[in-house]
Amino acid sequence: MKHFAIDGNKAKCFNENQAKCYRWRKLMSRKDPQFNLRLPEEVKEWVEQSAKENCRSKTAEIVYWLMAAKRRKEQAVA
Repeated sequence: MKHFAIDGNKAKCFNENQAKCYRWRKLMSRKDPQFNLRLPEEVKEWVEQSAKENCRSKTAEIVYWLMAAKRRKEQAVA
């Protein structure tokens, strides 16, 4: 399935994976609080590979994992 997004005066055609990337970029805000995080090299590489596979930034990938863990914990408590 193809998706379309308007960028300025041009319509861009996206495939399904590219459309997912476009939506994630719109969700992440530069106004969110920041903090530094040190990771072992192998974990950093794992995050980079996973982010690439899921068409997300490294930050978006880590936020996705954390939000999923938060949801699982909240469901377990409920």
